[in-house]
Amino acid sequence: MRPEERRRGIGVRSVQAVTAWAHRDGGLARLWLEIDPANTASRELARRAGYQLERRLPRHCRAWLEDDPARDQWHDCPIFAHTLQAPREG
Repeated sequence: MRPEERRRGIGVRSVQAVTAWAHRDGGLARLWLEIDPANTASRELARRAGYQLERRLPRHCRAWLEDDPARDQWHDCPIFAHTLQAPREG
């Protein structure tokens, strides 16, 4: 998101729209976002879009500084999940 476009709800609405599409048209009951722990803006956007912190996977996310994964840097990765709620009966 360009700096001048931030804080207008565009990111949240975009994530919510893609999430709804993935649930509805993609048939996916559960989605997750892997977010760099240092990226506080993305973590907050995920929360505002309805995702919840589920767990932290140790050394799961790659920095992509090197072509060779064995030589690259890896960091812990918070997992934010969104699960499709079953419709209420009654």
